[in-house]
Amino acid sequence: MDRIEETLRSLAELSASGPTLKEYADRGMREEYIQKLMKDFDRQTDIQALRDVILQKKKSYFSAMIDTGIADERFPIFKELREFNDKNIKSDFVFVTLCPDPKLNVSILDILASIKKIDKKTWIKKKLYVIEQRGENLEELGKGTHLHFLLEKGDYRFSHIKREFGAAFVKMGDPSNPGFLDIKMVKEKDIPNWQNYITARKKDPSKWIKQDMDIIFRQRYNIPPYYGELFQDVAAV
Repeated sequence: MDRIEETLRSLAELSASGPTLKEYADRGMREEYIQKLMKDFDRQTDIQALRDVILQKKKSYFSAMIDTGIADERFPIFKELREFNDKNIKSDFVFVTLCPDPKLNVSILDILASIKKIDKKTWIKKKLYVIEQRGENLEELGKGTHLHFLLEKGDYRFSHIKREFGAAFVKMGDPSNPGFLDIKMVKEKDIPNWQNYITARKKDPSKWIKQDMDIIFRQRYNIPPYYGELFQDVAAV
């Protein structure tokens, strides 16, 4: 008899002791009762284990929603906490996401001109950035064009970075709106993950079709897969 069955039998023996035995004086009936209790314990254990797994999955699901900003609209407090933490991380690296306001009809030429302005900034020690879009077919190609920047900034302050990007992309949105300009401080140990996020396949398969359309979009406008240089060799990411 293995340890699990021994444990279940011990629990069942305890449950079968006392007044209950009056109803199960016969040895055969008592054994039948113990077997029933063992099955009940086993079922309850399975249910509890399933609850634990579901709870863990839910925690992971909501954690991802909070970290990526998906939960911000429903729970604004998470956005405030994340921004507070981002600003207070002591790091020389930032990850910037910039999404031009679609109502302003920003052209790819406008975006490329603004990129040149950022390129000239001497506070940027190292850079890696990409241009992406959200179209899933040729008819939608170029819809939701946006940019991701992974930068080594040295000791340049968070507020200064926000000001610099706001000035370079001034015609594309309101810098105070995180939906337009989102700046995250990045720990050095997490750089491979952020690099992988903008240069490799996304973990979410639903985004793969958009990435495939990114390739066509970039070819159409002679845009490279990425600007700048990799922080880490692709093979090591």
